[in-house]
Amino acid sequence: MHDQAAQLVSAADAAFAHAVSHTGLIAAIVLAVGTLGVALLLPGQRRRATASRVSNATEEPVAVG
Repeated sequence: MHDQAAQLVSAADAAFAHAVSHTGLIAAIVLAVGTLGVALLLPGQRRRATASRVSNATEEPVAVG
C-alpha cells in the first residue's frame, strides 16, 4: 500500500509541475500580446495630444475679464 501512495504522490507532483509550467507559458504569451498592444496604442494617443496642443498654441489669445 505504501508503494501505491508514493506513486500517487509522484504522479500528482509531476502533474502539478506540468500544469504550472503551462500556466506560466500562457501567462507570458498574454503579457507579450498586452505589451505589444500598449506599445502600439499609447504612442498614437500621445501624438494626437501633441498635435492638438500645437494647434491650440497657434490660435489667437482670448481676453478674460
